Amino acid sequence: MKIIFDIGCNEGQNFEYYLKKADVVIGIDGDESLINRNKKKFKSYINKKKLFLENIALSNSKSYSNFYIHKYKNVLSQLKKPKNIHDYKVVKIKNTTCSTLIKKYLKKFNIKKIKLIKIDVENSSEEVLNDLIKNKIFSNYLSVEAHDSQILYLLLKSPYKSFKILNGNDIGTKIKNLKIKTKNISTYNLFQKHSAGPYGDDIPGKYYNKLSLLNFFINNGFGWIDISCSIKSSKNYKIVEYKKEIHNPRFREKLKQLINDVIIILKKKFKLF
Repeated sequence: MKIIFDIGCNEGQNFEYYLKKADVVIGIDGDESLINRNKKKFKSYINKKKLFLENIALSNSKSYSNFYIHKYKNVLSQLKKPKNIHDYKVVKIKNTTCSTLIKKYLKKFNIKKIKLIKIDVENSSEEVLNDLIKNKIFSNYLSVEAHDSQILYLLLKSPYKSFKILNGNDIGTKIKNLKIKTKNISTYNLFQKHSAGPYGDDIPGKYYNKLSLLNFFINNGFGWIDISCSIKSSKNYKIVEYKKEIHNPRFREKLKQLINDVIIILKKKFKLF
């Protein structure tokens, strides 16, 4: 049995795709109104016990906390207190750790391997990913947004070996009607805006190794970027080299030495390459 965890499922933009890829999908979101809407929209899958929904926040803190729901853009709802508090309404929500929730469903279905974990929780993806790594919960594939260097750092020290990059702005536009592989056949899937898009082998192109992943972000910076990770090695990686010309000459040499030092430290500490 194949299982997928959609952490931060929002309006269920990924459900149709994930249900083509797995036997069971677990959708998790802190916004109760979105969970209730998804219960109606995907009632047939819920009745068939293919889709399970959880209205809960994923955190290492106390059992209940405030959850901030954006009044106009539900994709911005979050567990951490936002700066522009007037744009949010506050509700109390039950907390658990991501590792605890995943273990519950693995035990329920007697599953040992996870097909995919997708993480998209506003301002909390780092905490969720860190919890999974600490508890040694790794899936065949992982999809996570990389708004800053903390996510990259966690991935570099993780067992994930191969990576592909998706620009969030491309999903639903450039990446829309795409050929995918399901359990038995190849078919097409229509990807919506604000969905996580395809993952793994469904993304066209070669994988990056960890060094090329590091160089990609040095060259391009962070932003609305999804990293699709695979636990397996690839036979033919795409090589991304550091572009010296993107930095001014004075800064370039210092940065080059810094990169070399970081790579040496990572090699020794985490045995990356």
